[in-house]
Amino acid sequence: MKFSRIALIALIVITCSTAALSGAKTTPAGDKKLVTQLQEIVKHLVEGTGGVSSNASIDLEAYVIDGTSFESLIEAARGHAEKCRLIEGVDSKMVFQQMVITDDRTAAFIVMKTHSTEFGDRFHSVVFFKEAQKDWKIKSWHISM
Repeated sequence: MKFSRIALIALIVITCSTAALSGAKTTPAGDKKLVTQLQEIVKHLVEGTGGVSSNASIDLEAYVIDGTSFESLIEAARGHAEKCRLIEGVDSKMVFQQMVITDDRTAAFIVMKTHSTEFGDRFHSVVFFKEAQKDWKIKSWHISM
């Protein structure tokens, strides 16, 4: 009797998991373009190669949190932050990343892991919002080791 219950529970779990996976949607072409655009902004900021174009994607009131420090994201992107170290250099490699875009396409959230010689492994959480002018702006960036 106990084995039958376990087998029934396992069957239900497998059935529910399979149903959830079969309902997964493919990414529309417009979303693929958006994903690439946002990934490139983040990549250039981490590498320190973005210049004016990437800095234009940062909201004026955006902040970065690195450990226990809280500073202006624009200053960190320019390399002028006192404690928050956003720029890892061109040797920084993205180990993995996951992005979620809201259904109404007004917000996006990226979680990624990078590796560089100077910092080793670091995790980043980046929040984007779409402005009224249709531009995507970073509102916050959190870094942890």
